[in-house]
Amino acid sequence: MAEDRDFSDEWVEAIGHYITGFAYVELLVYELYDLLPADRLSKHGRDHRDYSDRVRLMQALLRSVSWSQRKVLDQLLDDTLEFSTLRNQIAHNPMFIEVWLDDAQEKVKINPVITHAQKGYNLEHITLELLNTKLEQLHSVSSDIAKVVSEIREGAP
Repeated sequence: MAEDRDFSDEWVEAIGHYITGFAYVELLVYELYDLLPADRLSKHGRDHRDYSDRVRLMQALLRSVSWSQRKVLDQLLDDTLEFSTLRNQIAHNPMFIEVWLDDAQEKVKINPVITHAQKGYNLEHITLELLNTKLEQLHSVSSDIAKVVSEIREGAP
Protein backbone atom coordinates (compact mmCIF):
# COMPACT_ATOMS: atom_id res chain seq x y z
CA MET A 1 0.00 0.00 0.00
CA ALA A 2 1.43 3.34 -1.05
CA GLU A 3 1.79 5.98 1.60
CA ASP A 4 -0.01 9.26 1.16
CA ARG A 5 2.34 12.15 0.54
CA ASP A 6 1.76 15.17 2.70
CA PHE A 7 2.72 18.73 1.93
CA SER A 8 6.03 18.41 3.77
CA ASP A 9 7.20 15.66 1.38
CA GLU A 10 6.48 17.90 -1.58
CA TRP A 11 8.35 20.80 0.01
CA VAL A 12 11.34 18.64 0.94
CA GLU A 13 11.56 17.34 -2.60
CA ALA A 14 11.21 20.76 -4.24
CA ILE A 15 13.70 22.43 -1.88
CA GLY A 16 16.21 19.62 -2.32
CA HIS A 17 15.94 19.71 -6.09
CA TYR A 18 16.25 23.49 -6.16
CA ILE A 19 19.30 23.64 -3.88
CA THR A 20 21.12 20.87 -5.75
CA GLY A 21 20.03 22.28 -9.11
CA PHE A 22 21.55 25.62 -8.24
CA ALA A 23 24.70 23.93 -6.94
CA TYR A 24 25.07 22.45 -10.43
CA VAL A 25 24.90 25.97 -11.91
CA GLU A 26 27.64 27.05 -9.51
CA LEU A 27 29.75 24.09 -10.59
CA LEU A 28 29.32 25.11 -14.23
CA VAL A 29 30.47 28.65 -13.42
CA TYR A 30 33.59 27.23 -11.73
CA GLU A 31 34.20 25.14 -14.84
CA LEU A 32 33.95 28.27 -17.00
CA TYR A 33 36.67 29.87 -14.91
CA ASP A 34 38.85 26.84 -15.56
CA LEU A 35 38.23 27.14 -19.31
CA LEU A 36 39.45 30.73 -19.46
CA PRO A 37 42.94 31.24 -20.83
CA ALA A 38 45.58 30.99 -18.11
CA ASP A 39 46.60 34.64 -18.39
CA ARG A 40 43.21 35.78 -17.12
CA LEU A 41 42.09 36.53 -13.60
CA SER A 42 40.17 33.28 -13.58
CA LYS A 43 41.95 31.51 -10.76
CA HIS A 44 41.49 34.45 -8.38
CA GLY A 45 37.95 35.32 -9.45
CA ARG A 46 36.50 31.90 -8.89
CA ASP A 47 37.22 32.27 -5.18
CA HIS A 48 34.77 35.13 -4.63
CA ARG A 49 32.44 34.09 -1.84
CA ASP A 50 29.41 35.81 -3.31
CA TYR A 51 27.89 34.12 -6.35
CA SER A 52 26.83 37.39 -7.96
CA ASP A 53 30.43 38.69 -7.69
CA ARG A 54 31.72 35.53 -9.42
CA VAL A 55 29.13 35.91 -12.18
CA ARG A 56 29.80 39.63 -12.70
CA LEU A 57 33.55 39.00 -12.93
CA MET A 58 32.97 36.12 -15.36
CA GLN A 59 30.79 38.38 -17.49
CA ALA A 60 33.56 41.00 -17.55
CA LEU A 61 36.14 38.35 -18.48
CA LEU A 62 33.89 37.03 -21.26
CA ARG A 63 34.41 40.31 -23.10
CA SER A 64 38.08 39.43 -23.57
CA VAL A 65 37.68 35.92 -25.00
CA SER A 66 36.83 34.90 -28.54
CA TRP A 67 34.23 32.25 -27.71
CA SER A 68 31.38 32.44 -30.20
CA GLN A 69 28.94 31.61 -27.39
CA ARG A 70 29.93 34.52 -25.15
CA LYS A 71 26.81 36.67 -25.74
CA VAL A 72 24.48 33.74 -25.11
CA LEU A 73 26.53 32.76 -22.09
CA ASP A 74 26.47 36.32 -20.74
CA GLN A 75 22.65 36.32 -20.86
CA LEU A 76 22.39 32.86 -19.30
CA LEU A 77 24.68 33.91 -16.46
CA ASP A 78 22.56 37.01 -15.94
CA ASP A 79 19.49 34.78 -15.72
CA THR A 80 21.11 32.77 -12.92
CA LEU A 81 21.27 35.75 -10.58
CA GLU A 82 17.52 35.53 -9.90
CA PHE A 83 17.93 31.84 -9.11
CA SER A 84 20.73 32.68 -6.69
CA THR A 85 18.48 35.10 -4.82
CA LEU A 86 15.73 32.51 -4.52
CA ARG A 87 18.24 29.86 -3.41
CA ASN A 88 19.37 32.15 -0.59
CA GLN A 89 15.80 32.93 0.41
CA ILE A 90 14.99 29.21 0.58
CA ALA A 91 18.15 28.28 2.44
CA HIS A 92 18.09 31.06 5.03
CA ASN A 93 14.44 31.64 5.87
CA PRO A 94 11.85 29.69 7.82
CA MET A 95 8.73 27.99 6.62
CA PHE A 96 5.39 29.10 8.01
CA ILE A 97 1.85 27.85 7.69
CA GLU A 98 -0.73 30.43 6.67
CA VAL A 99 -4.13 29.62 8.12
CA TRP A 100 -7.38 31.34 7.16
CA LEU A 101 -11.10 30.75 6.95
CA ASP A 102 -12.54 30.39 3.47
CA ASP A 103 -15.98 31.89 4.02
CA ALA A 104 -17.31 30.66 0.68
CA GLN A 105 -16.55 27.03 1.50
CA GLU A 106 -16.82 27.45 5.28
CA LYS A 107 -13.49 25.66 5.66
CA VAL A 108 -10.23 26.40 7.30
CA LYS A 109 -7.49 26.55 4.68
CA ILE A 110 -3.77 26.10 5.21
CA ASN A 111 -0.95 27.08 2.93
CA PRO A 112 2.70 26.37 3.78
CA VAL A 113 5.06 29.12 2.59
CA ILE A 114 8.65 30.20 3.02
CA THR A 115 8.58 33.78 4.19
CA HIS A 116 11.34 36.33 3.90
CA ALA A 117 11.48 40.04 4.63
CA GLN A 118 11.83 42.53 1.84
CA LYS A 119 12.86 46.15 2.20
CA GLY A 120 10.71 47.91 4.77
CA TYR A 121 9.94 44.62 6.52
CA ASN A 122 7.28 43.65 4.01
CA LEU A 123 6.98 39.89 4.01
CA GLU A 124 7.10 38.01 0.73
CA HIS A 125 5.89 34.44 0.44
CA ILE A 126 7.43 31.68 -1.62
CA THR A 127 4.75 29.12 -2.36
CA LEU A 128 5.31 25.55 -3.48
CA GLU A 129 3.80 26.46 -6.84
CA LEU A 130 6.26 29.34 -7.30
CA LEU A 131 9.18 27.14 -6.21
CA ASN A 132 8.23 24.42 -8.70
CA THR A 133 7.89 26.99 -11.50
CA LYS A 134 11.32 28.44 -10.71
CA LEU A 135 12.74 24.91 -10.49
CA GLU A 136 11.61 24.20 -14.06
CA GLN A 137 13.19 27.47 -15.22
CA LEU A 138 16.39 26.67 -13.31
CA HIS A 139 16.65 23.26 -14.99
CA SER A 140 16.18 24.85 -18.40
CA VAL A 141 18.85 27.51 -17.85
CA SER A 142 21.31 25.06 -16.28
CA SER A 143 20.84 22.70 -19.22
CA ASP A 144 21.54 25.56 -21.64
CA ILE A 145 24.67 26.57 -19.70
CA ALA A 146 25.87 22.96 -19.63
CA LYS A 147 25.53 22.77 -23.43
CA VAL A 148 27.53 25.98 -23.88
CA VAL A 149 30.22 24.82 -21.45
CA SER A 150 30.45 21.53 -23.33
CA GLU A 151 30.81 23.36 -26.65
CA ILE A 152 33.55 25.58 -25.23
CA ARG A 153 35.33 22.60 -23.67
CA GLU A 154 35.26 20.71 -26.99
CA GLY A 155 36.66 23.75 -28.81
CA ALA A 156 39.26 24.53 -26.15
CA PRO A 157 42.88 23.76 -26.98
